[in-house]
Amino acid sequence: MTTWNWRTAGRALALLVVGGSLLAAILTTGARSSDSGPSLQPVKAIRKALGRPAIQRMMAAYLTTGVAFTSVLVYQVPILSASGATLALAGTIGGLRGFFQFLGRLGLTGLVERYGSGVLLRLSFFVSSAGIAFLLGKGIAAGLTFALLAGLAMGASTPLQSIYARSHFDERDLGLLMGLQGVSMGLAGALGPVLGGIMRDLSGTWKPTIIMATTAMAVGAWLLKPGKQHPMEKVGC
Repeated sequence: MTTWNWRTAGRALALLVVGGSLLAAILTTGARSSDSGPSLQPVKAIRKALGRPAIQRMMAAYLTTGVAFTSVLVYQVPILSASGATLALAGTIGGLRGFFQFLGRLGLTGLVERYGSGVLLRLSFFVSSAGIAFLLGKGIAAGLTFALLAGLAMGASTPLQSIYARSHFDERDLGLLMGLQGVSMGLAGALGPVLGGIMRDLSGTWKPTIIMATTAMAVGAWLLKPGKQHPMEKVGC
């Protein structure tokens, strides 16, 4: 941004997103399960899925953590700046969080096979909550700890959410229900910055926003507590 200005940087990022999407579309051509296809009764499939307590808790967890994720991602630099960091330092810490987010996705396959996606997803939500709480502190050490913990945990949670959901949804309605999950998380993501901004404006401080995000992540982890298993949930949860 310092070199190009924010408009040019935004355009460059948008082009990267488009390029990555096109590449993914090309690489996944023909990658379709032989057991899945268009849902024959989509409304019935959604009602059946949402009638199961495990999926109700999962969707509620994804909604609450979605609010926390986006409120932190959008406001992390202003929050760090308000705590005394220079704009350059705050931006650097935010960039480090993004870098650690990438690292958090590495090596998940072996861990999921050993511990299950449910355990790892709950752990990632708890660690994210702890990392976000460091935004209440001041100084470089608190900022770096936030970047490390929140970055690694948020990075891991993104693929883990899909893996965990996949183990709960019926194969024949997988596309429909994953789409429903995506819409729900998108709405939560849009709501997060709005709530965070309103809290900041009403209180004059970022503390309520940070506490909201920390609490939401912890609640999300609590909602994923093990319960009575559906037959298909014995794999990967």
